[in-house]
Amino acid sequence: MLENEAEIVSKAKNGDSVAFKKLFDFYSDLVFRVSIQIVRNTEDAKDVTQEVFIRVFRFFHTFDEEKSFFTWLYKIVMNASYDQVKKQKRSAKISIDERKEEEYPDMPDTKQVEPDAPLLKKELREVVMELVEDLTNQQKTVFVLHDLQAISHEEVANILRCSQGNVRSHLFSARKSIREALEKNYPELLESI
Repeated sequence: MLENEAEIVSKAKNGDSVAFKKLFDFYSDLVFRVSIQIVRNTEDAKDVTQEVFIRVFRFFHTFDEEKSFFTWLYKIVMNASYDQVKKQKRSAKISIDERKEEEYPDMPDTKQVEPDAPLLKKELREVVMELVEDLTNQQKTVFVLHDLQAISHEEVANILRCSQGNVRSHLFSARKSIREALEKNYPELLESI
């Protein structure tokens, strides 16, 4: 968490550009990492990151300072990311899973892989990211926020404005769908886990 975040948020909300830049500097990498998990394209994730902070600036007056800025920001990130996915589908008229690896070669890994880790671990991660695309938006959101970004059930529930039980339910369904698809189509990859 950003030191003196409440004070910085309050100043930024009241038009202080230095405070706004501090928020941008602190959160922009996080916004990018979350968005790339959804849009799966580096350039689009950069666009989403820019759009998120435009929306923050434009709608800062609606932010309730009694609430968590982090939660409010994540809602904007998720909405902007899904808007970008819709835009991708309309403009390219291809599904996201048909995109070539070359379009996002510098996509950050969801977790660090040791240099001597087996090739199967990398392949498993890539397959899981493809399978995430087949999840419902709620399942995908919960999976990305909780399993890939390590955000607590409670915080995910706050972001999505639902109960922790719903978060757990969507997470269970997401994991089950991914596991079933792996068992059916990639049993050799499951052995590497």
